[in-house]
Amino acid sequence: MDLIVHGRNVEVTDWIQEYVEKKVVKLERYLPQIDDARAELTHSPTRSANDRYTAQITIWTGGHNGQILRAEESTSDIFASIDTAVDKIYGQIRRYKGRRFKAKRRASAAISAEAELAALTVPPDLSEEEEEEAGGSLIRRK
Repeated sequence: MDLIVHGRNVEVTDWIQEYVEKKVVKLERYLPQIDDARAELTHSPTRSANDRYTAQITIWTGGHNGQILRAEESTSDIFASIDTAVDKIYGQIRRYKGRRFKAKRRASAAISAEAELAALTVPPDLSEEEEEEAGGSLIRRK
């Protein structure tokens, strides 16, 4: 996985770089198909002190349908912004994997149901002579 950490109006120190890497690399445990990741950290001079630091994390997944997962969060602390954005990405990964594996489960359940039906064998009907020997009598025949 390639990780790019970019800062706007924020100096990306080694400490911040390592912190972002530590958090984003943990996401690879849950979704190993991550190709690239980009974290953009910004500082904007707003009147509200609560929304000064923004962390935007974008992840590109590999595979045949290459999804893009993106989260953005603004708080007063840059580390809290990073944590919350990573938590949002984690939720998106859970939903993404849930959809993929539910579809696979439905397909495999349908295949196994067909196999069970094919495995069931219907016993052959008894002929009239065997029914009479078994003690049964023929009452009506269509």
